Formats: sequence, structure tokens, C-alpha cells
Amino acid sequence: MRVFILFTLLLANSFSFAASSVKHQAVTSDNATSKQSVAKTQKTSRHNVVWLDSLTTTSNLDEDNDGYTQDINFIFDFDTNYQQLPIYVDLILVDEQNHSTTLTSSSSFVLNSDSITDKQRFDITVDTHLLTGYYQLLINIYDADNHQLIDIVDYHNNQGLGDLRLEGHHYDHHDTFSLVNHYHATSIDNDNDGYDQRVELTLDLDSIYNNLQLQANIRLDGQLLYASAPFTIYSSSTSDVQTFDLLIPAQFSTGTYELTVEVSDIISRHSEHSSTFDLGYVSVESEYNDRPVYNDVVIHESGSIHWIFLLSVGFVILRRRYLA
Repeated sequence: MRVFILFTLLLANSFSFAASSVKHQAVTSDNATSKQSVAKTQKTSRHNVVWLDSLTTTSNLDEDNDGYTQDINFIFDFDTNYQQLPIYVDLILVDEQNHSTTLTSSSSFVLNSDSITDKQRFDITVDTHLLTGYYQLLINIYDADNHQLIDIVDYHNNQGLGDLRLEGHHYDHHDTFSLVNHYHATSIDNDNDGYDQRVELTLDLDSIYNNLQLQANIRLDGQLLYASAPFTIYSSSTSDVQTFDLLIPAQFSTGTYELTVEVSDIISRHSEHSSTFDLGYVSVESEYNDRPVYNDVVIHESGSIHWIFLLSVGFVILRRRYLA
């Protein structure tokens, strides 16, 4: 029975930390911040019981080098008006839609007034499926003796807690999808000038995931021709080929354009997770400009020619008599 209870507790503990990994430790004076720059804060909190005197942040894990990291490491120097105050904190991550997720509840530690020897370090690796974006850190501070919330340190007045560029491992790749094959053709040329009204485009995209939702912007010389609805691709399947049948609108003048497609991962919504593919050149024009030019040829019947001849002869005879 004891073995079963122990197993259950271990299993529950593993689930509670599955979303994000957080390591908390006190910072000794020997290894505190000798190689790190420390940012002084405004020393403000909701109730001014506990505040941040300084904050150091570092990040290391960014596989695709897009500026959004899987990890963020904080060294907090909390101060208080009390000579000694035992506390613990909740670290809460807030996304761009103001949704919050508790990263961890720390173990207890003691603040010693404005001492710099009680710094605390938190090493955070975010959930593997955390969407790419800007995040804020909110810190709830509790009295360790009675577990009452005594203060809140937030990102509004503490530089370094806001605009944290984070993403989970699932999105920390440039090559989440690739263009395996493509085909394009043009058609409809009413005036036979070599410029067509219609572009047909086929894209075969593959993903490193089982399925991935994408969106495509098709452009001519950088100008948007068509923005697609979201579509889903499935790993290396060939049954998810996307076909676009497009007519050139009037704002495009007759000419030869570079055809490109910008494909984006619509879940992340950030430009770092999009790729632009060059597909070649197309000679196109709108229906308005694709009009044949007709040259009117007037064919006179023989009767008309006869009357014209008689009138000409009569005119010559009258002119001679007048001159005589």
C-alpha cells in the first residue's frame, strides 16, 4: 500500500511539472552576478511590503535564432521594510491575450531587509507547446508563516518582467515546413500578346509534424495577389496538395512579374515562423487589358464603285467646260 501511495505521489508530481521546468536556488555572494549586468528597478510593488531592488535575466536556448527562447533565467534581489521576512512566491506567465499560467510555487526563503546576500535564482524552461509570443511575468508574494498574499510585483513598474520573447520547443524551428514541389501555368490570352489573365498554382508542402495549419500569401513583385484561407498539411503526404486558380485583377498592369508565395504557421502568428518561396516569373495582364484590337475594313460593292466612277467622270466634264 505504501509503495502504491508513493508511486501515486511521484506520478502526480511529475505531471505538475510537465508543463514547464523551473529550478529555484539561492544565490551565494560567490557566484551571484560577477559576469552579469544587473538592472535596477523602480522598487515598486502593489503594496510596497516586498519589492524588487534589482533583476538579472539571461536566456540561452534559441534553436532557430529568431529571438524567441525556450528558457529564461531570473536572479531576483527582493527587499523589504522588515528586518527578516520569510516568504515564498508564485511565478505567473501572462500571454498577449492576458491569459495566465502559474509556472511554479517556490520553496520558502528569508528576506533580510535590503541585503544583497538573499538573492534568488529561477531557471525556467517553458512548456514545449508554448506559442511564440511576448509574455509578462507576474510575481505573487506570500508570507511563509501564514500563507497570506502580502504583495504583488508585476511588469507594469518593473523593467525586465515585460515583453519576454518566448516559445516552446515545438515552435523553435525555422524548418517546421518545406516546399517539396510546385507547379504554375498561365492561360487566357484573348489578344494574343503573350500576357495571360489566369495563373494556376500548385503547392506540395511537407511538415516535420503529423499535421500543421498554414496560410499562404501569393504575391506578384511583392504585391499581394491572393491571401488564402488556413489549410492543413499532413507530414509528407501528397494528398494535401494546395491548388490555386487565380485571375489577375485590374490593379496589375500588363507586364512580367516575379511570382512568390509567403507561407506562415498560423498558430504562432509571428513573422519569424514564415517562409517565402520564389516560384519564377509570369507574364500576365488583367481582363481589362486583354482586349483584341479590331481594324475595320470597309468593302464596297461593285454598285457603289460604279456610281463613284460616274460622279467622277461628270465632275471632270463639268470642270473642262468651265475652264473652256
